[in-house]
Amino acid sequence: MKHNVTESGKTLSPKQSRAIPFLIEASSIEEGAKIAGVSRVTVYRWMAEAAFKKRLEDERQRTFEESLNRLKGATGQAIDKLVELIGSDEKNISRLAAQSVLSFAFKTSEVQDLEARITHIEEILETRMIS
Repeated sequence: MKHNVTESGKTLSPKQSRAIPFLIEASSIEEGAKIAGVSRVTVYRWMAEAAFKKRLEDERQRTFEESLNRLKGATGQAIDKLVELIGSDEKNISRLAAQSVLSFAFKTSEVQDLEARITHIEEILETRMIS
């Protein structure tokens, strides 16, 4: 599939295809349009087109997932650093690192508890719907 052809078969113009990365990276539509070299009015007009809007959303989602994967990959290093800092001779650094580790541990425990509770509720609802 060509990069400028959407799933619906509609072709994006080269200008639209070039603008998408700028729109994703910019902090606003106006900024993205300016960097892409098009007017904001043009971008808003493009966003009214289903094919352009879908491609923009798909690319935003892909970019988000890539960023999330990078964060997940760095988690081990971050934990190692915090554990290392717990042993710091500087009391304030050691205290803050320990506080961070405990905070993350409690949050993780809370999330796991909520996931288990939600799964249990879903199982009960599914059983009731089948009955």
